Amino acid sequence: MKKKVLFPEIISEMKKRGETQEDLGKLLDLDRSNISRKLNGEIQWTIGDIEVMILHYDKDFWELFRRNKKEEE
Repeated sequence: MKKKVLFPEIISEMKKRGETQEDLGKLLDLDRSNISRKLNGEIQWTIGDIEVMILHYDKDFWELFRRNKKEEE
């Protein structure tokens, strides 16, 4: 069973820049395991996390956090 990706746009932006979960963790001052848990929807993103990612990726909230309709089915 394939694991559901909750934040594909964030993962896409990371891949475009050649970033790892560890890199995102350094940016957000979090360890890699917490980044993994946030990307998997196990724990929530904070407003601070979101603000930093919006500036870093030069995207608005909806671009980073939208979900595909297929994933919601």
